[in-house]
Amino acid sequence: MATHNCLPCGHLFGHSCIETWIQRCGKSDGKCPQCNKKCKVKDITKLYAPRIATADGDCKQQVVALQVENESLKLQVLPFY
Repeated sequence: MATHNCLPCGHLFGHSCIETWIQRCGKSDGKCPQCNKKCKVKDITKLYAPRIATADGDCKQQVVALQVENESLKLQVLPFY
């Protein structure tokens, strides 16, 4: 199981990456690399999930296409109920 972490702003990172990022900011507050909200190492929340997948633009388009196809198939089956 990989170690994934969440900052208070909701952005997800691998543990070693985000911990190193925040520590490099020095003794003052670190910042989220995506939204620049302040955070500290103690603010990192570990997520216990067997697998986390991210969806890029192509993946999102495929999901929408499958949703449309699913709705179409439901309409085709509906008369048989």
